[in-house]
Amino acid sequence: NEIAEGGFDVLFAHPCMFFRTSPIAKYVKIPSCLYLQEPYRWLYEALPRLPWAAPPPASGRPSVRYLKDYLKDLVITQALRLQVREELAWATAFSTLLVNSYFSRESVLRAYNLDSRVCYLGVDTKAFHPLGEPKECYVIGLGNIYDNKGIALALTAIGTIEKARRPPLVWVGNFAHPEYLVRMRRLAEDLGVQFTTKVMVSQEELIALLGKAAVMVYTSRLEPFGYAPLEANACGTAVVAVAEGGVRETIRDGINGKLVGDGDPEALGKMVQAYTDDLEKAKHEGLKARSFIENSWTLESAIDRLEERLTDHCTRGYLSKSIDWLMVGMPD
Repeated sequence: NEIAEGGFDVLFAHPCMFFRTSPIAKYVKIPSCLYLQEPYRWLYEALPRLPWAAPPPASGRPSVRYLKDYLKDLVITQALRLQVREELAWATAFSTLLVNSYFSRESVLRAYNLDSRVCYLGVDTKAFHPLGEPKECYVIGLGNIYDNKGIALALTAIGTIEKARRPPLVWVGNFAHPEYLVRMRRLAEDLGVQFTTKVMVSQEELIALLGKAAVMVYTSRLEPFGYAPLEANACGTAVVAVAEGGVRETIRDGINGKLVGDGDPEALGKMVQAYTDDLEKAKHEGLKARSFIENSWTLESAIDRLEERLTDHCTRGYLSKSIDWLMVGMPD
């Protein structure tokens, strides 16, 4: 009701952290736009398994425990089906969907069969900037400490580097899954990799860690956009990443980092080592990456892109509403 009485031109909505899409567009008449970072990926991707996969079959005669688990799985699966239904219905209610990359556009098309428009993000280059401190021989990773960030691959890649030249890995995240963290520490010990984790650091400490690192390793699985590499670039650090997801659109090979064609630990390790073995090169490549961000990925340019999309959408949104009214004979 407040929106209806406010005389607004367009509703610009952010995703819900629990359901990704929001039902608000069902209740407004003005053009509505959802900036959708991603569909609810756990419903559509194997993370680590598809939620729709049936449980393992019973070996021999089913036990009472097996039957209870089977019924529980049916209830959970039905709940997921309801969530998918509502997620799609809420997404469909918006007159336009904006996404952060062409990879995300394809993900939305696969999950919803809905079209969307790419509107790239940007980095606050005033907040994230080089501090002028010398490069140090360590590799940084950035992202929540759980399976989807590919920390095992990063550790394995660094473990392929000759022991005498093997750099430490410093990983920064907003939270750490306790069991996963224990497994990663055990893996690092087995591989002989010095592994340090930092959780919920201040922005000042994060910027310092990003700026002093020889290189960032980015191993997140099918990340829709990949914001962390651009933050590292803005702080004067190049990125070595696996060429999958949205990072293929943000990392220009040889300009602001290097892309590895697949998850080959040895190839990834060699690219990392090229930076940790030569800190002067790391500094030079980092400054080149910073220049690339200033030219292409600033917050100001992202705001311009967003304003252009919203301005365009206001006109297109009212036109589509008019067409809908003509089709049904009267406003709904």
